[in-house]
Amino acid sequence: MKLSKRLHKFSIITILFLVVYVSITVIDNYNNSSEFYRNTKTFFLSLFIVNILITSYLKKYQNFFINKLLTTFSLCLFTFSFLALFINKLIFTGFKNEIILYNQISSIIFGILSFALVISQHYYNLKIEKNVA
Repeated sequence: MKLSKRLHKFSIITILFLVVYVSITVIDNYNNSSEFYRNTKTFFLSLFIVNILITSYLKKYQNFFINKLLTTFSLCLFTFSFLALFINKLIFTGFKNEIILYNQISSIIFGILSFALVISQHYYNLKIEKNVA
């Protein structure tokens, strides 16, 4: 990505604030199935985008304005906990009509993709830390 360093940091911070806002909305709308699945799709998509931005920032600048391992571990834990919450809700409600089904399937896809990306990024950061130390 061809972004300046400041714009890169600003976009990462902005999307992280969006992730926090959507996570509060997801927890708030746990009882409303259609809103919950729509918000989890947005949540996992936002996590996927922020993981891509963090990866490109680390490859371009080789440093990070936050601790690399702590950030990726926190994102990994955050993604896993919301994926577990999503699966729990999916088990109790099952698959619904076509509008909710679209949001459920896209949430599954974005959830797995964002979890895989954050795990691979965390593994990459661990490997880099071991080579440096």
